[in-house]
Amino acid sequence: MILAGLYIGFNNLFAGLIILPQEMIGSPYTVTYHITPGHYIFEGEITSIMDNDARAVIATDGSDFYDFLVSKGKCTYEQKSTCQGFSSDYIEFFFGGDFSQDNIPRNAIILGSLLVIVRVGTWLALRNIRFS
Repeated sequence: MILAGLYIGFNNLFAGLIILPQEMIGSPYTVTYHITPGHYIFEGEITSIMDNDARAVIATDGSDFYDFLVSKGKCTYEQKSTCQGFSSDYIEFFFGGDFSQDNIPRNAIILGSLLVIVRVGTWLALRNIRFS
């Protein structure tokens, strides 16, 4: 139970929501980001729900999202109207472009492989470990 709790905490921390992918990739945390199954689940959920979503996300002046939209050419610093992007723009900004709808088939294969590995490992443990 202790190991399960430790792994759940590890998964929550390094799945890409608390520590963002762009902060982990290229650092010693790259491995932790790629071995946590939550990363693949969250990427699939978030991109499936919000990719190509036409709802507007308003960027406040001076925010990082505002600067991102200016760098993409969707807004300018001189414009008088409200700067806004779409949900897909915010996903690209927030996750540094690492979460993409194109990764869903790869994520399904990785999650299926992890499921098979865990099931086989559980079966082997139950067959070979005796506590009495």
